[in-house]
Amino acid sequence: MKKILIFVMSFLFSSFLIGAHSMGKAASPVVEHYVKYSNKGTRSEARSGYLKVNGFIVPDNFLTVVAGGNIYHFYMRKYMWGNDGYFPDKDSDTAALCPAIERILSSEELARGWAIVDGWPTNTPSQWIYVIWKNGSAVVAPEKIDEFIKRNNIVPLPRSLMLENLMK
Repeated sequence: MKKILIFVMSFLFSSFLIGAHSMGKAASPVVEHYVKYSNKGTRSEARSGYLKVNGFIVPDNFLTVVAGGNIYHFYMRKYMWGNDGYFPDKDSDTAALCPAIERILSSEELARGWAIVDGWPTNTPSQWIYVIWKNGSAVVAPEKIDEFIKRNNIVPLPRSLMLENLMK
């Protein structure tokens, strides 16, 4: 009985130490990039890229999204074939696109879930993402993306220039 008690106590103590150690580490957001195909296997095959961050869909409003250490650019198709939507960019430098800045987010900005900035402030929560649109850039909590877009009147981007009659 003493051996079982000692084993249980040591297990609980080691679990506590492991949990306390991992609490200090910041976790990256969980980023899911998925692709849907249309006209697969034909000359008109098209790929549409989508992003989810921590289970929240990133709408088609941003030119660039930096999440989980990766960069995703938004593409618009000119033809029936090709890519549209968000696709990863392995060649861009994350630090150059989203530099660390000396600015500190206020308690109001942290509570609101976003801040319009030109880089990554020092106290930005690790689960947030950096977004760039036509008129600016910001850090945003994934669960606040829709509210951020609505409050800042950020218009959606068309996935196809041809279908939106934007191509001349």
